[in-house]
Amino acid sequence: MATTDRMAPTDRPARPLFHRLILGLALVGVFLVAHLYSQQTAGFNRGCLGLSDPATVAQVGCETVTSSAAGQFLGVSNVVWGFLFYLGMVALRFAMVPAKAPRKALRTASLGLATAGFAYSLYLVSVQLSMGTWCVLCTISAGIVTVIFGLHLAERFTGATLPALPSFSGAEFKRFGIAAALIATLSVADIAYFNAINDGETFTPIADAEATPVTPVSADEPATDTVSPVELAAAADEAEPTATEPIATEPAETPATDNIEASTPAVDPTVTPQPGIAPTITPRPVGCEYETGAAPLRDISRYTTDTGFDGRADAPVTVVKIFDPNCPHCRTLHHTLDAIVGRLGDKAKVHYYPFALWQESIPQIQALYIAHESGKASEMLAGQFAMQENENKRLLTSTDLSRIATDIGLDADAFARQLSSGAYAMKAAAARDYASVDIARGGGVSVPKLTINGRFVAATTAAFTTECISALIEEAHAEVTGG
Repeated sequence: MATTDRMAPTDRPARPLFHRLILGLALVGVFLVAHLYSQQTAGFNRGCLGLSDPATVAQVGCETVTSSAAGQFLGVSNVVWGFLFYLGMVALRFAMVPAKAPRKALRTASLGLATAGFAYSLYLVSVQLSMGTWCVLCTISAGIVTVIFGLHLAERFTGATLPALPSFSGAEFKRFGIAAALIATLSVADIAYFNAINDGETFTPIADAEATPVTPVSADEPATDTVSPVELAAAADEAEPTATEPIATEPAETPATDNIEASTPAVDPTVTPQPGIAPTITPRPVGCEYETGAAPLRDISRYTTDTGFDGRADAPVTVVKIFDPNCPHCRTLHHTLDAIVGRLGDKAKVHYYPFALWQESIPQIQALYIAHESGKASEMLAGQFAMQENENKRLLTSTDLSRIATDIGLDADAFARQLSSGAYAMKAAAARDYASVDIARGGGVSVPKLTINGRFVAATTAAFTTECISALIEEAHAEVTGG
């Protein structure tokens, strides 16, 4: 009896190291997925790792990747799948610890789970490679899954086993029980911390609607454009105004508010320089490019009404920024464009087109439409960004938006009534749905997107700079004017 706590001769080939490494990495994976969840629900406003200053954060690959079609499998977020993978691995490994456990069957199941996780990780890495952008947390997770898969192979081909001793079982349960409790505590604390510093703000992504062909008005008119059922519903709703609907039907010529002139024709991005003229333009910085293979905007005029612009109305270059008012990267790009307009306002006008990534952004977009009626859309947008920065908050409430309305000289009571009526919610949905067709990449959509005379600028840190955008505007100006 005194020898029961010692390793029997038949147990000497046992190698618990592989088992312990797999279980430990699976626990680390649980924390990683929890951290990814906390950053995703905050819209990655502090960068991919959550360590950046929201006021300075730039374009984040994590947001682009997780919002694409590759961010889900069978309609379920990869964050959920990742959590289930790691939790399943932990459960299988814990189940192997008892001396009388069916370890062979459990080890086979664990290897099968690791193989499936490794294969899916390879797919996700290949998708990121094709997109040309990377989710750091997703890539780290893929690395952990790869190591776990490799340890399973090593365990399998070396014939490693676990000691069949009660003393091993008791010590192993205690050791990893403490580790699991620690990881669970850290995961909950991580989610709670980022939820607290973001004032409990969480975001509900809006699912993309499938576009359908527009029915021709007559047999002689071809169906050359596409919109979604949401946009068709919006058009029908606008055709039958109600007492609470501030926007009725669109007039043939929209009055010039917010310096918008509906009669100003959109610039054709295919225009070439005049022959015999070699304009002098600023060379592009390294990495300053247009998006390769991206089709231009189908109709620039659809993007240049209802939310105002900065610059001169007769400027020959038309810049369109597609943005969500709660996207920190959109806010950063907005400040960059402000600086450019200050220098190139006679050459380019910058239009702002709101695109709701999240349901919670729709009230703020409605506020922009309401402010546009009084020629105050740009001021409303500036006020929203300023409140987010100065008061470290997003998801502005109706009270916040009314306060901005008052600050920019709007009638607060009338503004509040229009906002609470939800009259512009359908318009915001229709605007989003129309733009989805133009900005979809890899089955998903993301913002910010920037176009110059209809051409999409590459959504990279190198391209979204003052120097790059200025150089591209100078090029576009030379192409249109020939000098």
